[in-house]
Amino acid sequence: MFVVLEINDRQEPGLLHRLAGKLTKAKLQLERETLFGKSYGRLRVSSLEKEADWWRVYQYLGRYGRRLLLPEGVEVPGGVPLLGFHSGLFDTEVLFHTACAIISRSRMQMYRRLVGLIDPDGRYVSQLAGLLKYFTAVKVHTDRPDLYRPACREMMETFGAPVMICESLAGLEGCVMVLCPQPFETEQPLRLSGPVLGDENIRLPCKFDLISHLEVELPQDIKEKLPPGVSPHEFAGALYELLDIRNQPLVAKNMRYNHKVSSLGEVVGLLARQFEVATSNTPPCEAREEERVTTRSPFSVEL
Repeated sequence: MFVVLEINDRQEPGLLHRLAGKLTKAKLQLERETLFGKSYGRLRVSSLEKEADWWRVYQYLGRYGRRLLLPEGVEVPGGVPLLGFHSGLFDTEVLFHTACAIISRSRMQMYRRLVGLIDPDGRYVSQLAGLLKYFTAVKVHTDRPDLYRPACREMMETFGAPVMICESLAGLEGCVMVLCPQPFETEQPLRLSGPVLGDENIRLPCKFDLISHLEVELPQDIKEKLPPGVSPHEFAGALYELLDIRNQPLVAKNMRYNHKVSSLGEVVGLLARQFEVATSNTPPCEAREEERVTTRSPFSVEL
């Protein structure tokens, strides 16, 4: 279970309010919310003007204070042992699903669908099977080739598709897209053909297009439960990671392309034009025939 913090009065207090605040403590009210049979808490707070108010929240919540979803722009004061939730696994799933959706909707020829993956710590080996439903090959730059070698053999046996480990970043040249989910910085020489999809804190010694800040659109039944002031994306991430609710889409509807807010369709169009792909006469390519599924598989993107 997690707890959403809702601050009822975030306006600048007037004189009477400030005088009253010296005489009364911030009122706390915890309510239980249910969504798809799973429960989470909503803590309504009248005010959080002083550090003492945050300590009262901590004492009130106990261990649930380690799973606290905060309104946008609100930070826990240093020294108070509350921990705000920030999505991680959900962001990773959205990134890989969105990459597959972009390449699928671009109608790019299969022989050109070469994707790069920058994964220094070897965190994303489990994502290879999903990528190879929509890309013909994956090039990986990693400091943990030992974690990838068994997967390379497995992917070749399962899909007949290669996963190539690149010792240097130069090996990623020629990819139509490079995925970099984590912050990354290097001085290795590199020349990229396509955009980088990933974290905003990526520093490369070459000019490149960056797709970042992926945002999903909540379904109506989840949107109705969205607490005031809370990021829809972070709310979806908390449901996904902390309550194991998988009803929300995993393909981003909006994102930033070189810091400009763009829709999924606009990014698809930019990629298609960059590689001169005709998009009007051919249907979008689907997943490999043997991998099509009817359930919400982690890598069966909605076309």
